[in-house]
Amino acid sequence: MNMRFSLRALAPLAVAAVLSSFGCGGGGTSPGYRVLGKVSDPAGAPLKGVTVSAAGATAITDASGAYDLRVTSATSELVVTYGSAQYNQCVSVVPVSETSNTEQNVMLLPVGRKTSIDPVAATTVKDARTDGKNGQVALPAGGVVSAAGGALTSANVKITTWVPGDTGYLDSFPAQYVGVNSRAAGEKVPLITYGAVNVTLEDGAGQPARLSGTATLRFPVTAENDPAVPTIPLWYLDTNTGIWVSDSDAVRDETTTPVTYRADVNHFSWWVIAVYPSSTVKLRIQVVRDPASDPLVPVFGAQVMVRRERGAWQGRAVTNVDGRVSIVAPPPGPFDVRAMKIEYFDEGPTSVVTSPGFVDIQYWLRPLGTGAS
Repeated sequence: MNMRFSLRALAPLAVAAVLSSFGCGGGGTSPGYRVLGKVSDPAGAPLKGVTVSAAGATAITDASGAYDLRVTSATSELVVTYGSAQYNQCVSVVPVSETSNTEQNVMLLPVGRKTSIDPVAATTVKDARTDGKNGQVALPAGGVVSAAGGALTSANVKITTWVPGDTGYLDSFPAQYVGVNSRAAGEKVPLITYGAVNVTLEDGAGQPARLSGTATLRFPVTAENDPAVPTIPLWYLDTNTGIWVSDSDAVRDETTTPVTYRADVNHFSWWVIAVYPSSTVKLRIQVVRDPASDPLVPVFGAQVMVRRERGAWQGRAVTNVDGRVSIVAPPPGPFDVRAMKIEYFDEGPTSVVTSPGFVDIQYWLRPLGTGAS
């Protein structure tokens, strides 16, 4: 593999009371497992009343957007979901430990458009973005039924479109940029995305409803965000795992303005059009408290983010008890790498070792109050 790799740490940042929008880790002890953090919108405003849930436990964000989720039983990872009536669901996968808290901040996207429909008639609903980059869903006659499959007399449709270039696109994406590719024996691949559409259905009383039959989604693309291919892979978000799952292909349609990619689906979730590289590089990152100490002391629960300069791709992960994360990235770079945790100062990477298909990175987060800046 001919790969150009360049590692550049983002500007050092002392992370104190305010956590990053894409999350960061924390410490402390508590019985069971504890995940805390803040929830905001893409502009950074805190969101009150968001439901945070994992493994049967729930918490509600307060006026500052903060939550404190306590789980009595878990494996080494938790799939945490965030959502409310006015905002789209987000899913984060975080490691947990009985001896240290995990801190995770997220951004939620507001629902683009909500409208009432006649569930008996065939209906097309388009998002209401003012820039014209609107996703669209075409529902068949009788296509909206109750969660139990019963007929409805009234229904609501919520639709949201999210395209590269939107404010906070990378940080507020509803899950990691990782997909399970059924065309490659279930291999996990990094996704380079060209847009997402989310549709949710409700009955007239606001209770969950579901799709009956097949609906058609349209994903808008513009000149600055156009894969320019006849078909592009289609993926849906599995909210049980936080991973995107390959489904079929979306077909290019140049008869619309803007150009759209069209795909038939038999259920609703977040759907995304995205490509994946033919080869990958694995970034193996260890975050430590002091690179000069022997033995090294790992930092648990640090948020690690990797961005590639080209294409809408981002890798996100939280360090495990060994201070490690492994992120599969689409080559080539350059990549920007950053780690952060509350009450730690970002000293940046201290060593980078490359080998075919792998890059090993040691990253230094210094506890505040120790050493010199």
